[in-house]
Amino acid sequence: MSTKMVPLPNEPESKIDVNLLPSYEESTKYPPVHEGSKPVNNKDAFEARCNKLKCFQIGLGFLAVLLVQRRPPGEAGIEFAFLFLTFHSSVLTLIILLDGINIGALRKVLQLDQCWNRVELYYTGVVGLLMYSVSFWILATCLGYSSYPSSVNILAGAVGIANCLVYGFHWCLLFQQRMQLLEQGEI
Repeated sequence: MSTKMVPLPNEPESKIDVNLLPSYEESTKYPPVHEGSKPVNNKDAFEARCNKLKCFQIGLGFLAVLLVQRRPPGEAGIEFAFLFLTFHSSVLTLIILLDGINIGALRKVLQLDQCWNRVELYYTGVVGLLMYSVSFWILATCLGYSSYPSSVNILAGAVGIANCLVYGFHWCLLFQQRMQLLEQGEI
């Protein structure tokens, strides 16, 4: 890095470093983590992307829980299943997120260090599949009742489907990571 030293107007002996920024060559020395559509190979960047997806899953899950409007106990059915699945999947995803931030404390306690990638892959896939079916089910059941305001449950079902898509994308990322680890022989 080249620097110019310029004397201050009041003090001729003092000098200030004018060029504090690195040169162009130094700033382009390290390439970005990913470029365009190339897959991310950096483990930290992959974990950051997965953590962002988990936060998004948690937010969409709790939003769907808030939007579901229950029917009277004699008529209710799928709303309780939707609430149960959405709430518990959001809480379990929060636990998995916090475990990843705390460097696998839960994994070590449950002695799942060796197969944690597989557990997370199966959990994400099953929750995505169940969320898909229950969200469409709540959309289909709320359309037939004329005395019941169904617009809120339609919105809850749409948020549930969006949450299902996020779970599916997260599952695809985890599956790609698992296949890369299998190819490298690390599993």
